[in-house]
Amino acid sequence: MTTHRVDVEVLTVTDCRHRGLTLARLRAALDRAGLADVVLTERVIDDPAEAIAAGMHGSPTILVDGHDPFAESGTEPSVSCRLFRTPNGYDGAPSVEELVAALTDLGHAPCDCREPVPLGVSEAAARRLGVEGFVALWRGERVMVTDLCDEPMVIDAQVRSGRLEVDDAGVLVGVHGLTARPTRHRIECGDAAVHTWCALDAIGIPAALAIDATALTSCPRCGIELEVVLRGGKPVDTPAAWRLWLPEGRCDHLVEDFCNNANLYCSNDHLTATATKASGRALTVPDVIAIGRATWADAADALADRRDTHSMSTTLIGTDPPAAHGSPG
Repeated sequence: MTTHRVDVEVLTVTDCRHRGLTLARLRAALDRAGLADVVLTERVIDDPAEAIAAGMHGSPTILVDGHDPFAESGTEPSVSCRLFRTPNGYDGAPSVEELVAALTDLGHAPCDCREPVPLGVSEAAARRLGVEGFVALWRGERVMVTDLCDEPMVIDAQVRSGRLEVDDAGVLVGVHGLTARPTRHRIECGDAAVHTWCALDAIGIPAALAIDATALTSCPRCGIELEVVLRGGKPVDTPAAWRLWLPEGRCDHLVEDFCNNANLYCSNDHLTATATKASGRALTVPDVIAIGRATWADAADALADRRDTHSMSTTLIGTDPPAAHGSPG
């Protein structure tokens, strides 16, 4: 199992009213994550130019290894007051569970499992592509990837790192955990269904969207079907013995190196017999829920913005996902 040194910094404006709450939850999360010895640093920033340079998206901003894991898509750097979307509504700081996911390499492994962005490639454009592609697949729409992103270098980098699937005709097949091709993993919501790249996606996505859904996958060891029922994004009566294997270590291709191994097992014995030869760790379903909420917060925000004109139960999940033509990439 690999270890990961975490650097944590809190950025605030002078006299930020949420500083104390943020620090208290961070310390609780560090202790729960087994990172109590991590040095928590603080920096006061009141100058907008300095906020841009530091990657500060309002006060408070929490940086984990220099990255803001709670930054929402399209948010510009600023020194304004900041609120966070949590499972219990907006708050002055993320929940302890969300912080645990962000503080460990569990929380951001899916996001950081990629090759470095080449010079000239916009990370903002890559993020927009992921979110807009997610929305299209969630709706069951068949779209050209060039309609979502007009930067060829971004598309190429995402395909090569396994974060984007495109068919031979240039139609979007998979992105941000969702895919139009059949897999062992899917999300069912009412009469609609959509496939995912892995079990983590199938459980984590409805958790982030806070919807009533069922995540379906199967144990790789015995083949038994596993159903995680969620109500409002929270698991209901899930067997305590179930464990998900979260791969760690080198990841050159998200789908091949990470998703193909991020499976849910019906017991710890079956996980140990199958998965532990590679680097990684076992998670409970509540652990997966916390990771999902942090990983797909951007998609949840994008869908929430569109909910005034689309019905979650009938439109946002396509009953007949577009078929993939040709091999991904």
